[in-house]
Amino acid sequence: QFQPKELSVKAGTTVKWMNGDDIEHSVTSGEPGKESSAFDSGFFKKSGTYEFTFVTPGTYTYFCKRHPSMRAKVEVTE
Repeated sequence: QFQPKELSVKAGTTVKWMNGDDIEHSVTSGEPGKESSAFDSGFFKKSGTYEFTFVTPGTYTYFCKRHPSMRAKVEVTE
């Protein structure tokens, strides 16, 4: 699962995800079946990382393409 499931950051913040699992995961914006074009890490392996800088305020939901029940969100404030 993503930890934390909810994160609040200021615009301009770079968030870094790290895969601590033995299986590949993704960090994909949107929801299963409704991906957005904001960001997509592709699949990355254990100890792999992905970074994204949130520039525009708003709510960004994301999920893992391999495990659609893995969901979380980032709230970006000004």
